[in-house]
Amino acid sequence: MKIYTADANNILIDKFVELALEKINSKDKNVVLIVPEKFSLSVEKLLLVRSKRKALINVQVVTLSRLLKKLYVDDCKYISASAGVMIVKKIILDNIDRLVCFKKTAKTLGFAKEIYNTISEFKNSGVTPQDFERVTQNLGTSLKIKLEDVFLLYREYEKYLEKYSYHDACDRFAILGKLIKNSEYIKTSSIMVLGFDNISASGRDVLEALAVSAKDITFAVVDNSGKYNSYICPPEMKLIVEDIAKSNNLKTTEIALPNSNNELSAHIANNL
Repeated sequence: MKIYTADANNILIDKFVELALEKINSKDKNVVLIVPEKFSLSVEKLLLVRSKRKALINVQVVTLSRLLKKLYVDDCKYISASAGVMIVKKIILDNIDRLVCFKKTAKTLGFAKEIYNTISEFKNSGVTPQDFERVTQNLGTSLKIKLEDVFLLYREYEKYLEKYSYHDACDRFAILGKLIKNSEYIKTSSIMVLGFDNISASGRDVLEALAVSAKDITFAVVDNSGKYNSYICPPEMKLIVEDIAKSNNLKTTEIALPNSNNELSAHIANNL
């Protein structure tokens, strides 16, 4: 595993486009650049502009959502967010007599969506229905009672999904992680991950699956610790990548790229 660091994403993007084109020229079978949605179009354009070819066949720029669609199989029962809200509404009506704090507001407009969004936040953060005691142990009585209702609905919602073998929008990373581990496409690909400043607990699991399963993997992370602008891009992503390597006994090589030579960019980076 290689980890490239720099004090700004534009430096890392320039370098990774250069590395991707080198891999294409060395006839690597598949080169996959995984980026956040906000960078996908700019990275694609940069690859085409800098390439001497009219078309790039063995290199792809994808977001995690697009990678899921590429690897997706028909036997996965994937439900949309709107379907998830409808299921939560049913769970609320079926369990309204068990609610303590939200019994009066359970039937109000938008309540099911709010509960679904709360459940989604828990799932994306790796909090399960079994974590109730851990989450609430230091909370006051009023908030704890509210969370008792939320976790009750969370448990029943998860039971419903399990009963019908459904996967909701929050489970997409869990699905993707499993697909990655069994994908010949990933096993024969050079993976390059760039542009992420942070990622959820479930997203971290996807990156871990890629690190373990891919032919080779290279990460780009912003590291401006100790700089005046360190609050803009905190070091979480670098720590996540380092933890993935440590957890899986992966040998790493860290390469620090020089700062931008552009006078304005350098001034902003050092003084903002």
